Amino acid sequence: MSIKFPYRYRLLLSLFPFFLAFALLIIGVAFRREKKLKRDVINTKLESFDAILSPQLKRADTLLQAKAPEIIHALPKGIRFSIIKSDGELVFDNTLTSEQMGDDHSNRPEVLKAKKEGRGTDIRVSKSNQKPYIYYAKLYPKGYVVRFSLPYDDELKDFLSFDNYLIYSLVALLFITLFLFHLIIGKLVRPIRKVLSLTQEKDESLSSQDMDFEDNEIGVIAKNILTNYRRLEQSQRQVDIEREQSIKLKQEMTGNIAHELRTPVTSIRAYLETLETNNSLSKEEQDKFIQKAHDQSIRLSNLIQDISILHKVEQGEEKSSFEVFNLRGVLDNVFDDLNEPLTRQQIDLDVQLANKLPFFGNKNLIYSVFRNLTENVIAYSGEGARIIIKLYKEDKQFYHISFADTGVGISPEALPRIFERFYRIDKGRTRSMGNSGLGLAIVKNVIMLHDGSITAQNRVGGGLELLISLPKHKILDLVIKS
Repeated sequence: MSIKFPYRYRLLLSLFPFFLAFALLIIGVAFRREKKLKRDVINTKLESFDAILSPQLKRADTLLQAKAPEIIHALPKGIRFSIIKSDGELVFDNTLTSEQMGDDHSNRPEVLKAKKEGRGTDIRVSKSNQKPYIYYAKLYPKGYVVRFSLPYDDELKDFLSFDNYLIYSLVALLFITLFLFHLIIGKLVRPIRKVLSLTQEKDESLSSQDMDFEDNEIGVIAKNILTNYRRLEQSQRQVDIEREQSIKLKQEMTGNIAHELRTPVTSIRAYLETLETNNSLSKEEQDKFIQKAHDQSIRLSNLIQDISILHKVEQGEEKSSFEVFNLRGVLDNVFDDLNEPLTRQQIDLDVQLANKLPFFGNKNLIYSVFRNLTENVIAYSGEGARIIIKLYKEDKQFYHISFADTGVGISPEALPRIFERFYRIDKGRTRSMGNSGLGLAIVKNVIMLHDGSITAQNRVGGGLELLISLPKHKILDLVIKS
């Protein structure tokens, strides 16, 4: 996925109004300050004329009026000079005729300021001759106001206008600042862009990339993002592998189940069809076929029951039925239920467990574990074998139990596979005994359901030994103390 508008440009765009507002504020402040300074320069110049003529202007009123024409000759050319009485009457103005001097000047802004503050200034169009002037007025004794004015012409306008060089400088500074921010932001987001570019490369794994990031907060964030992405990538690969294995395992199990179900079903059907179509069978032969059909139905029932148990164990459905029980009592029940085949095979029992061995788990499933193991000894160890069960180690977390027999053992090649579903060492022999091939798979899954482990090894001196580790539970501490 391509990014149409990168983050750094959006950040710059969001910052631009603030920089622009700041620049405009500076321009406005500078404009007002420069204008004030230039007006102060003009006012100072006009005030200097007043300072030069002040001795003459402070004389009596009649002299003030009489000497006004002489004062004009002492002023630079272009200066307008006016004298206004306390009542606002314009008594002298070097730019006006006697007919134009009849206006009341008491309401002129510069005159009002002079009467109020002693001095007053203003820029406006004269109401007397309709020309723009910059005025400076000063209050003298007896309420007289003396006013000096400069024509507000193009030359003076240019002097008072804002210097465009400052505007150009501030605009250039604005863009230079934005450019610098662009470079800084680009440097800050460079680690993130590196990670982004890697995440968009579909043909190359991130785990094969080795990147250096800057030693700052953004670099640390980028490293963490890359690390987490690599972990996610590895996890995804592992999930994909497990999914493929699960699909393959389900396919194999479906095929195995179909094959295992087909055998007893086909046999039952064949026996029943023989009984139905062959009327010449003797009573003894009919009983024989019925017995065989019955044996196959039992095998089919056991197979379905084993599949059901295995499914429930794998789904963890039996964890809700956990309880505290005596492990030794479960073993005694197994041996009582299998007493007849054990006696027939002359199998000796050597149980080296305490009479009370509390355990927290599913009692029925633990029963199925030891029953499956015992039935395997009966089926494969031959007559006169011996079963040895002992607690060879106990610690704070586990019971470590050994379940061994003195039979023929298992070949080293077959040993790693005995816990696989439907795996048989001697397929023909186990089928004839009605074995489903799921017994040890159920054993292993039940032990794992209880967070335990089981391993198999050939016993020194002959036979098979299964090492079972069953975890203790915190609830057992309360049971043992009670």
